[in-house]
Formats: sequence, C-alpha cells, structure tokens
Amino acid sequence: MKLYKYFPPERITFFQDLNLRFTPPAEFNDPFELRPVIASLLREEELYTEVDSMLKEVLPFSVLSNPAQMAEIKARCFREAPSYIAYANTKGRERIEASFHKAMSKKIGVLCLTESNKNLLMWSHYGASHKGLCIGFDSASSFFCRKRSEADDLGHLRRVEYDEVRKKNHLSDMEGADFLLRKGKVWGYEEEWRMCALLKDADKVSEDQTIHLFTVPSSAVLEVILGVNMDEGDRDKVIGDIKTNADLKHIEIYQAEISKKEFKLHLTKL
Repeated sequence: MKLYKYFPPERITFFQDLNLRFTPPAEFNDPFELRPVIASLLREEELYTEVDSMLKEVLPFSVLSNPAQMAEIKARCFREAPSYIAYANTKGRERIEASFHKAMSKKIGVLCLTESNKNLLMWSHYGASHKGLCIGFDSASSFFCRKRSEADDLGHLRRVEYDEVRKKNHLSDMEGADFLLRKGKVWGYEEEWRMCALLKDADKVSEDQTIHLFTVPSSAVLEVILGVNMDEGDRDKVIGDIKTNADLKHIEIYQAEISKKEFKLHLTKL
C-alpha cells in the first residue's frame, strides 16, 4: 500500500538527504492533539481494592486476625471513599489533562501520511497551494514497521479514526490510540495514517533541538508528484536529483495537471 506526504517547495531537498521530520503534536494545527478527555482517575471498586491491599500491608497481625476489628476499620475507610474519589477525579484529572499534552510533546514526534495523492485541500494546505510536491512511500518498508511488541504504540503506521464526539475513558482503560489516533470528523478528508516515535531516537536534530529528522531508506520512496503550480526551477531540481542518483532511479515521477472536465487532478508520468 502506498501512503503519501505533501511538502512545500522548500522541501525539494528531500531527495538529497531522505530525511523525514517527526513533529511534536504541540506544533500541529489541531488544538485537540494529545489532549485526552479523562472520565475519571479512579473507580470505586479500584479504590476499595487498593485500600484493602494497603491495610494488609500496614496493620499488625493481631488486627488482621481479628475479623470484627478489620470489618470496623474497612467500614470506616470505605465511608470516606466517595469523597476521596470525587477529589481525585476532579483535582487529579484536571492536573493530568493540563500536563499530559506538554509532557508528551517533549517526548513524541509524529509522522503524518495520507492515502491520497490527488486531494485538492491537502495540496493547498500542505503543498503550498500546489507549488510543492507529494511523495509516495511503501508502507510495507521496514522503516514503517519498527514496533517492538504487539502492544507498542510507537514505531509503526496506524490509521487515524475520526469522531464527532470526544471519547472519554477511565484513566486505567486508556490506550495510546485514544489520544494518538483520534481526531475530529472535520479532519476526515485527510485520510491520515500516523507513525509515532521517540524524539530521542532521531537520526538528526537541529542545533536548537526543535527539528527531529529520521532518515528513510531510498527503497521506501516509490513516487513523487510535482504540483500544478510548481516553479520550473524546482521541478528541474527534483527531476535532476532523482535521475542522477542510482539509488533513486526506481522512483516514478508524475506531473499533476488540472482536468479540463472536472474539479480534479490528473497525473501524467514523466
């Protein structure tokens, strides 16, 4: 399966270094990124289990072996449980929601790809009004398949889900997909796939530590589409970089053209 990424004109240098930026979610244009809605931190049954376990660790054997005394202590603790739950679910949830986005954005970078190479809005928003280019990648490449276990949320491509309503989960039930792969339905036209990685694993980092680059193997790059409004000099530069590099000669080059009948793009192979 091919997946695509749109680039502005200044990234025509991609074919010289094959570097892809993994961007911290704090820099995305969607303010909802990495801001999960936590329904609660604790359920009553979870707190009761923790209290019961704690009592067994701290109380002396003489008390633990006295059923009546244990029952009285547990009853007293559990009478206070609702107030503790309410406090934790209000104050604790607010703190976690406020700090989660900031903390995760310092650690995780995201590569965003799409299923379409002809999306007019994507060309306009991310391809600098059709002046840039769109690059197609082989999603089966080992570069996109780096997960260390079945439960790993990082190192592999996954499709983004789009919803009308923000999903709420108990903290203990939340998974990576709940905050990494869920967006508002208004973004559905992007048909997005994501790969997340630890920023510390980047192959190259800018001097100011704000840009993290991962080098993709040339075999993972399958095609490039040149934008309708691409500058002729940029066009010649891209074609030249590909055709003069033996490792890139397999890449197919297409020119995007305006349809004379529909509000669509046609691709002509060069």
